[in-house]
Amino acid sequence: MKKESEETKVKMVRLSGDDLPLVEVEFQLESGNKKGLMVIDSGCVQSIVFNDVTKDMSNECMRENICINVTGVGDSSKNRNGVEVRFSLGGKVFHEVMVAESQDFLGIVDDMPILGILGNVFLMKHGLAIDFTDYTLHTSEVDHSNFCVADSSFFFTMETIQHYGVPVVAMVNNENEECVTLVDTGATINAVITRGAMERLGINYEMTDKEIELDNLGNTEKAPLAVCEFDIANWRGENGIEHVKYKAECAISSRKFLLSNNVWSNDEGSDFSDIEALIGCPTLSKFGWVLDFGAMIIYKRK
Repeated sequence: MKKESEETKVKMVRLSGDDLPLVEVEFQLESGNKKGLMVIDSGCVQSIVFNDVTKDMSNECMRENICINVTGVGDSSKNRNGVEVRFSLGGKVFHEVMVAESQDFLGIVDDMPILGILGNVFLMKHGLAIDFTDYTLHTSEVDHSNFCVADSSFFFTMETIQHYGVPVVAMVNNENEECVTLVDTGATINAVITRGAMERLGINYEMTDKEIELDNLGNTEKAPLAVCEFDIANWRGENGIEHVKYKAECAISSRKFLLSNNVWSNDEGSDFSDIEALIGCPTLSKFGWVLDFGAMIIYKRK
């Protein structure tokens, strides 16, 4: 069921199915407005802005010791300085505190610099949805209290984002053993799975002769690529759990986990498991999922 509200809807820049989801923004600076692109990254908690924007801002805009959690291989949590920014997106002006990064920009697409990253705090604050059905970023269309699982072909709740800081689903086997799996729109790979999770779930795979470099804040791991067959848990309400089967070329990580659960939470004695896999943007495009940070659900329309 749709909810009545003022809508934000903006088409994401899409060069191919393997590209990061990007949106066009315009920062309002003392030296004049600056246009560019932002990555929509569900694997990043805080939003980030690069030096190409912050170099023209006054010291009065700076805020110290903003905590940023960055996903990647291993346990990563760092403090960064923050900055107050104003920017327009989809016809609306936003006033946010973002993490200030020292690099100039992330890259250039169609002559436009990638000036930063929009993370989960921003997406939740403004009730936005990353929609891989029509490749848009828009205001949530769902009233969670009246949402009917039967109206979707896939459903999974985001309620554990309060612990992990990022949206997760469950990779499962026929015995319903599971592996916590990050849903990462900021990853350009189909999936990454730890070797331990592959063995525990009994995932079928066929090795290739290729490998990929997994990067985490400058710390890299060379990971072999394999064609893997895995299942994702699909919650069907009173009908229990169904499995969504998928086959794709995935990176096999030798690490014990991709993200320790204590990156996101200081809960001691927690029953939450470490994140041992991720699915990236190419897979999400093929699934046609909607990551709805307003209703706090992941779903696919029928």
